[in-house]
Amino acid sequence: MARRGLNYYYLRDRYNGVLPRPTLEKPRVFISHQKNDSDAARAIADYLQDAGIDVYFDQYDSSINRSDPHSVVSAIKRGIENSSHMLVLFSPNTFGSMWVPWEIGYAYNSVVTLNVLRLKGVEKDKLPEYLKVVNTVMSIYQLNSLIASIRRTNRDQFILENRSFSESNASHVLNKIMDSYA
Repeated sequence: MARRGLNYYYLRDRYNGVLPRPTLEKPRVFISHQKNDSDAARAIADYLQDAGIDVYFDQYDSSINRSDPHSVVSAIKRGIENSSHMLVLFSPNTFGSMWVPWEIGYAYNSVVTLNVLRLKGVEKDKLPEYLKVVNTVMSIYQLNSLIASIRRTNRDQFILENRSFSESNASHVLNKIMDSYA
């Protein structure tokens, strides 16, 4: 069983605010989401952590002063710059977001590997053009494949480590927000 991943900012005090960039041995995933999808984003962040992957999820970042746009922008930049991957959660709410496209634009100019995770309610052909050029995760099955790739293991080994990750599990924790298979 993989060691549970950490949220990036839980490490903050240990490094006195100067955090190391992720290494190939320990990737970190930045979770991009529209504010109204915070519950789904939290479920995805927790799922990734349970799979042994470190994340940056803004809801866990106590350093952000949400009433100060400069603080928000600085935290987002820091989170992206110190991540190896970005997972953009895309739902019907995302169409009205101003922050998610800004985060994607910033990520395009960084070294992160960009992925889109389609939540229930959005057809792949409805994604904006600028997202059709990146890997799109359409189901729990594909998310598990992405996790295995990030962890540099094969999908079957990942599922064997913990059967609760299996997308054929009827009580899978992500069933309400994602399709099991695309």
